[in-house]
Amino acid sequence: MAKRFIDTGLFDDPWFMDLSIEAKILWIYMITRCNHAGIIELNPKMVRLQTDINSLPTVIEQLGNRLVTLSEQLYFIPKFITFQYPGFPDSKAKAQESAMKILQKYSSNSAVKRTLSQQLPNCYGYSNGNDNDKKGGPGENIKPPWAKNFHHWSPEIQYPFESEKFGRIWDQWLDYKKQRNLDDYTSISESEAINNLVDLSQGDLKKAEIMVKHSIARNWKSINPPDKKKEPFPEESTIKLNADEITKKNNSRPY
Repeated sequence: MAKRFIDTGLFDDPWFMDLSIEAKILWIYMITRCNHAGIIELNPKMVRLQTDINSLPTVIEQLGNRLVTLSEQLYFIPKFITFQYPGFPDSKAKAQESAMKILQKYSSNSAVKRTLSQQLPNCYGYSNGNDNDKKGGPGENIKPPWAKNFHHWSPEIQYPFESEKFGRIWDQWLDYKKQRNLDDYTSISESEAINNLVDLSQGDLKKAEIMVKHSIARNWKSINPPDKKKEPFPEESTIKLNADEITKKNNSRPY
């Protein structure tokens, strides 16, 4: 599992203290779930499943200019960059180069342009105290253990199913697309495809696997569920995302 720095002074920051409980949860969710360029795609259904936040637009408004809208459901956290890459753009963290390439795709946005051209102040009034100005550090694009055999794993994508089985399923789907000469995913469209799979399968990995195999067998261009009347899903599998499991997983993370 990838690791990331977080400010121990976060809960002492006046801006953070004034946020509602839901806004606090969303902020921590975003800075721990965004990619290494500080960009995150928020799927309302997925956010609701993982955080119990029901009114996402209302909560996003509370974050103000700490969050920049790049497009529908796609957001950028400018100060994430400076905190994770001290001295940006001269940080020695290996992930910085990749992060800059991602940000350059959105350089038409004024906030992204400012981030690329100058060093922003830290998010809070504290020194970040991290070691990412040294070579290496937790910003490296290192595969988490569950993805060791996941050939198409990408550090730009947040995977809701963190299991080897999902890696095999998604590899199978991407290999199928390549063999059929279907259009390649961008990181954004791939994230959306995965989120759509989660929605259609109701967070059940067994159902997701059936849908992928079903779509490949029928030579479809996209993943769709089988006809419930003709090919009903089996009983729900034990590998399923639910609020309790997600809370347990999040509690085990070093933040």
